[in-house]
This record gives sequence, structure tokens and C-alpha cells, in this order.
Amino acid sequence: MLAYGKYGVGGNNITIRGGDIPEGLPTTKRSKNLVEASQKTLRLFRKSCRLMPFILRIHDLQPKVTSVQAQLNLAECFREHSHLRDPSIIDDLVFRGYEKLIEAEQLFTFPTYLHQFICQDNKLHSDKGYSYLEEKKYKGKSKFLKNFYKGKGPAY
Repeated sequence: MLAYGKYGVGGNNITIRGGDIPEGLPTTKRSKNLVEASQKTLRLFRKSCRLMPFILRIHDLQPKVTSVQAQLNLAECFREHSHLRDPSIIDDLVFRGYEKLIEAEQLFTFPTYLHQFICQDNKLHSDKGYSYLEEKKYKGKSKFLKNFYKGKGPAY
């Protein structure tokens, strides 16, 4: 006989979504300073990381990316906006982040939309592929400068 618990049959709070109203939603109250805006950003990031295994499972993205890699990719999305210093702009981005998180949690978005945040592979890889201009670009440069321009550190 199957046991029916708080989270359904044989489920838990990580892999099974509850039927409750989404908790911990931010208020629409504006941040007074950068510290409050940063706290809201951290709360959004932590909640997103906690929901990542569930989101990957319900959108069937587990074969494409691990939970840890998805969290790292999400952290990269947050770092893209780390230069912002206006609390109102940060609040707007946090509010949109919560909207996207709730839509992903409630299956309102398509997995292809989530790829840009979770399965991204848009980091600069200058060593992949072949550029026919490489000989012209690095002509006459030392090995150190070639590696420096490609973003590689010195080989110790």
C-alpha cells in the first residue's frame, strides 16, 4: 500500500511541487539602497538554486545539464548584471527573475526558453574552431602574446 504524505505518493519537497501558493514572493516595495537590492538578489538566487533540481526534472533537462552546472550557468546570468548600482533597476530585474522562476516552476514556459539561462554554453571559447585569420592576426607575435590574446594563462 502506498503512503500518502504531505508531498504526495513517495515524493519529497525537492522533486515534487506543492499545491500551495508560491511562498516567499518579494514585495513590490522598492529598495531604499543598494544593500536592500543586493539582499533581494541573493534571495532570488538562493530560491532559484533550491528549485533547480525540480525545474530540470519537470522540463526534462536532466540529460542535457546537471543541477550543479545549471546553477553555475544561472550564477553567470546573475554576474552579467553585477555592474548595476541603481536599486530601482536591480528591483525590476529581481521582479522579472521571480516571474521567470514562477513560470518555470508552474510549467508556463517551454524548455527551449530555459536553455538560455540553464543550459547556456555561450562562454568565449576562442580556442574552438578554426579562424582563417589567425595567421594574420598573430603574425609576428610571441607565443606568450598569442596565448594572452586567446585568454590562456602562462604555461608553468
